[in-house]
Amino acid sequence: MSKDILKDYEWNEVLWKPLIQEKESLIESERNTIRVAAYARTSKKISTQLQSLENQIDYFTRFIQTKPQFRLVSIYYDEGVSGTKMKNRFGLKRLLRHCREGKIDYIVTKSISRFSRNVKELIEVVKELQELKVGLYFQKENLDTSKEFNEFLLATYAALAQNEVETLSHNVSWGYEKRALRGSPKFERILGYHVTYQQKKTHISVDEEEAGVVKKIYELFLDGAALNEIARYLMQEGIQTSKGGTIWDGSVVKKILTNVAYTGNRFAYFHTTSILDNGKPNDVPSYYIENSHPAIIDPSMFEEVQKRFKPTERKEKNKKADFRSLSGRVMCGICGCNYQFLTDYATPCWRCRMSKSGMCDSTKMYESEILSMIKKAFEERFSSDSIALRDIFYPMKRLHEHDYLEHRRLLYFSDIRLVKEEEKVAPEKELDGIVNKKHQLEEEFFHFERYVKKIEEDRPYREKALSWMKSLQSLDEFFEKATIDYFRAWVVNMTIYSKDTFIVHWFDQEETKVGEGPMPEPPRTLRNQKRKEKSTQTGIDLEGKEDGDVLVAPIKREANSTSHVSLTKQIKKEQKNMWKVEQSLQTQTKQQTLRTASYCRVSTEQDAQQISLESQVAYYTYLILKNPEMSFAGIFADRGLSGTQTKNRTEFNRLMQKCKQGKVDQILTKSISRFTRNTVDALYYVRMLKSLNPPVYVHFERENIHTADKDSDLMLTVLSSMAQEEAINVGTSSQWGKQKLAEIGIVRPSRFPYGYIADERKNWCIEPKQAAVVKRMYESYAAGKSIGRIARELSEDGIETANGNRYWHPNTVGKILASPVYKGCILYQQTYVKDPFTRKQVVNQGELPQYYIEDHHPAIITPEDWEKVQTIRKSNQPQTTRSSVNAPHPFRQVFRCGECGGVMGLHTYYTDQKNSNKRKARHYWRCRAAAGKNFSATCLAPSFREEYLEHNFMSALMVMKSEDLLEQKIRAVIEKTNLTTEELAEVKEIEATMEQLNQELYEAVDEELNQAGQDTKRVEALTNEIVKLKNQLDAYEERQELAAKYQAEFEWLVNELHEIDDFNPLKQRIPFRADLFERIVESGVIHSDGRIVYQLKLGVEWEAYLEEKCSYKLKVKRKRKKKK
Repeated sequence: MSKDILKDYEWNEVLWKPLIQEKESLIESERNTIRVAAYARTSKKISTQLQSLENQIDYFTRFIQTKPQFRLVSIYYDEGVSGTKMKNRFGLKRLLRHCREGKIDYIVTKSISRFSRNVKELIEVVKELQELKVGLYFQKENLDTSKEFNEFLLATYAALAQNEVETLSHNVSWGYEKRALRGSPKFERILGYHVTYQQKKTHISVDEEEAGVVKKIYELFLDGAALNEIARYLMQEGIQTSKGGTIWDGSVVKKILTNVAYTGNRFAYFHTTSILDNGKPNDVPSYYIENSHPAIIDPSMFEEVQKRFKPTERKEKNKKADFRSLSGRVMCGICGCNYQFLTDYATPCWRCRMSKSGMCDSTKMYESEILSMIKKAFEERFSSDSIALRDIFYPMKRLHEHDYLEHRRLLYFSDIRLVKEEEKVAPEKELDGIVNKKHQLEEEFFHFERYVKKIEEDRPYREKALSWMKSLQSLDEFFEKATIDYFRAWVVNMTIYSKDTFIVHWFDQEETKVGEGPMPEPPRTLRNQKRKEKSTQTGIDLEGKEDGDVLVAPIKREANSTSHVSLTKQIKKEQKNMWKVEQSLQTQTKQQTLRTASYCRVSTEQDAQQISLESQVAYYTYLILKNPEMSFAGIFADRGLSGTQTKNRTEFNRLMQKCKQGKVDQILTKSISRFTRNTVDALYYVRMLKSLNPPVYVHFERENIHTADKDSDLMLTVLSSMAQEEAINVGTSSQWGKQKLAEIGIVRPSRFPYGYIADERKNWCIEPKQAAVVKRMYESYAAGKSIGRIARELSEDGIETANGNRYWHPNTVGKILASPVYKGCILYQQTYVKDPFTRKQVVNQGELPQYYIEDHHPAIITPEDWEKVQTIRKSNQPQTTRSSVNAPHPFRQVFRCGECGGVMGLHTYYTDQKNSNKRKARHYWRCRAAAGKNFSATCLAPSFREEYLEHNFMSALMVMKSEDLLEQKIRAVIEKTNLTTEELAEVKEIEATMEQLNQELYEAVDEELNQAGQDTKRVEALTNEIVKLKNQLDAYEERQELAAKYQAEFEWLVNELHEIDDFNPLKQRIPFRADLFERIVESGVIHSDGRIVYQLKLGVEWEAYLEEKCSYKLKVKRKRKKKK
């Protein structure tokens, strides 16, 4: 791929493609009209459903109003259902159907958990909507599927929501089971008992009146009464069930007669039902708990009842009622129960559920009779002589194709809101009427919602009927061929009082009454009774929690307002004044724009990566300048650095410092992996930034995580762990491949040992010149020369090492003499990378398998000569007790030799103490060349006792404390570091130029973005100029920061010096302050006469000299404790 093609590709991927996707996103689209639907769901009880739904609708209305291109089509909702399955969510099904019909362009919903708590279903719905070109926006997670989005992130959020309900279900079940184990199981309300909860404890007491009913039921049964007879008696006496119902049947009576809880004992069993698939475990634990509460029935009476049940039980149960198109839609007008279709009669028929038990006087109905009744209702409704087939067909077709019923929901809510506002200010004498009106409106609303649900359920019948009617020629043919299944398209419900007296409820909410007899309102049964509960005045937030009053103006309902178009205009008109007030308040309380910075990083210095960095700079500059809520706080970019560690990332650390200084409010970055691939670092910096005052938040664009969100830590942990794992896998995957090759006897190192090279096929080949050097080493060592002498001779002869150096270290020679590689064998994986972030090699001490492969490659040394050398190596013992200390030390890598410039190393000598088994350690610092460890140089510098170096530094501090020289030097450095008047003027000029260039860059990107093809040349030129000026500005800024740092460090040092006790360096010494040394000393040069020149981190040099070299003989002056 050519460089120009590569450049165009990088600019397109990093700049143009994301901006085009952002522009084409429906939420940012400039299209004139986007048809928007909102989806809401409540899973609360009736008393809170209405308020929660009301708040969600208010929120969506306000959100849509902020987008002038949005037009509210309708609001869909599901009440009192869980988000784990779509099966019973008819509102969502209607929404998806309207999307398939091309009636909706965009969907907004509060959150993923409101939309779905099932990962599989959510992903399927999102993919289907994408195929339909319908966008879906989750406000809480700020996910917009109309542009490219992270499917994994969406699935993760959904998985968390799914796990939440699964965990809740398990915890509830486990809580009940633990209570049972403690002898206090869950006790649900049953007839005869009151259950109260106080201080997290369940209190069960006997209701004497209801207990009398229970005893009467047991007595009647033992006297020989049948279950249905007992139920009929209870209904005649007007006795209510435990839930307040007036309908009794044999099954309810039987539950009371077989419930062991009436004896004061409790039989408890628990199972966890899978919320997603209703699966139940086979093994269900059960517990029998005696005397858990007061008894109503004597155990002996209970046993007698159970004995009587066995001979009275029916051997065969009735078959379950078959499902028919009218199942659940035919109600008995006498008792209020549903009719069932029964097949256990000679001729299958419809019959009221209560009439089977003799508790209802209604008669059974055959299907032919039901069909005749529906036809009669048709004749009653369409009684005109001029009625034609089209008069039945087209109204149904219009409803079927244009069933925009959702807009009426807004009207109901507007009316309810108005009544609530009246309720707040109404005088007491009018309050009852207003409350009744509110309850009536709420009941109408729930009736409307049930109607919508039924209409959606009946859609298949309408489709079938409309298709069938296209083949008909006349109305007579319609009535002749129509069946109940076809009539179901028009009939929503039937209420039957008798064969001649009934009511048919039609698809358009009209009803037809047939017959002259009385048609009272059917009594409320246990199934259709709705308890009236007072709605709370406090609001419920979008998740169902209290949030106070909702600040959205009510929508007034106009007569005959049925069009969703007019409704949208009406909403905007009524809320216009409210919106102006809110905007005024926002203007008064509006904070300053967010000072936004961006962080970019590329891992290599390759051309493609550098182009990527430039395009990132252009992208974020455009993004920040485009948003009026942001002000430009700079672009921070690291080149050619890995993201696994942050200590070497200069720009990243500068950005963190800016945040601590309060100069940045928000950080934009492409992804977590660009920010850092180390999970610990990611969480540390995010939490550190959030803890600042004011806090600084990070927006990870690819993962769509904003750390201001409460769930950001969890998602950040998951996704940063994946980024970290990706960084680890880059190395481990390669290592795994090498290990598998080693298992079959193939080792191909990235770097071949000295003496070998690789051919075109990466096979091992001997390099003749280097092989001769290796043989020389082995022959010299076998001849009795030491490793140090061999290294010195190779250095003196100018022979190059594998790295091209002319200096041979004894360790290098020793490794070559010990390596089995030179006899043709290899021991693979002697070392390994333990930490993928530090990439430090450690010795393999059994953590990983090692592979010894014989005759792996051509040998340079014969096995016999190699073994001879190993024998000599083992026989040679160290000739000195000197040892090197590798522990951390404040002097290590700090001091250099004043004679040759070599590094000063630590040497420890041990001597035996008289009359003691202990050995005394003496620590010396000496130039490595003078110690014979650098054979490319000769040095005669002496060694220095560690006590002298410590005493020298403390003496230097004493001089700094007593003289003004240090302050004079630092003042001069600060003055030199600070910007001059001319440079300050240049800074302002650069800032003005950059601001102008940023604006030009924004305009250039915006202009090219609106064209068919994007030309990058101008954008690239502006970006390069901006980056160049930014580097100049950064240099000036670094100088200012450095001058401020020098000043702060000097002030700190002065305070520390005041704490040091005065002492005479020639007569005594004080304890060494390692903390001061590490903080203020950058480096130091030790001369042979004992002079030490310190390079301080304050930007100055300081020279210290002591005539007394035997500092270790001086007594240490200890700091006296202050008297209290």
